[in-house]
Amino acid sequence: GSTKMRVHMSYATNYVWNGISCGSFEYGEVEDYTIEIWGATQTNYNFNWSPSTSLSNDSILTPYASPTSSIDYILTALDSNSCSNSDTVNVTVNPLPNVVASTATSCDSDTITLNGSGASTYNWNQGLVDGQAFVVDIDSTYIVSGTDTNGCINSDTANLTIYPLPNVSAGIDQIICNGDSTQLTASGTNTYSWDNGVVDGQYFVPTSSSDYIVTGTDTNSCSKTDTVFITINSNTPYISYKLVKFAC
Repeated sequence: GSTKMRVHMSYATNYVWNGISCGSFEYGEVEDYTIEIWGATQTNYNFNWSPSTSLSNDSILTPYASPTSSIDYILTALDSNSCSNSDTVNVTVNPLPNVVASTATSCDSDTITLNGSGASTYNWNQGLVDGQAFVVDIDSTYIVSGTDTNGCINSDTANLTIYPLPNVSAGIDQIICNGDSTQLTASGTNTYSWDNGVVDGQYFVPTSSSDYIVTGTDTNSCSKTDTVFITINSNTPYISYKLVKFAC
């Protein structure tokens, strides 16, 4: 742009500047000048950031900064006329939140609840919602990301102890005659509990065809069930006899 300046001469001379006569001035004469002022664009600047610590490039206008602690960066711009100016920007580095995922001990497929702590809001993977019960999967890893009031994010992985379920077997289905006794013996774990009053390994007399369900529990208190079906064969053969007396 341009501006005008009025100069009041305090001397009389024929001034020559850079080989160019500027004219003859008389004492007290007033001269009007038009002054052109050029402003540099970004493309005309040479930039320098100081310090260059953790900057992707210290000689461009917009470098990426990744400092590990709060720091002041000074930007100096130099134009094609060798005019320079500086400005300072402060980068405040907030600490990451100390996010902690809760721990749990469970059996596979049990229902548990996980919580995050150390931040303001929490986002879990696997579609979990913080503080809401879900069915745990022994093959999954559960990670929580916590965000604090500064928008800083940190994460933690839940330390879970997940026990597999015991491989409980109630045995093969049976067919018995009406009134016969039989025994049911489960396998695959440590302790067994049958329905219908059955005691594992003890003989009993079933009264009707039915399912018998056993629950097996291991040393980790994990349980699983299995079923066996006993069929009562009601077609018991009817035997009759007649005493025949022979005389000699």
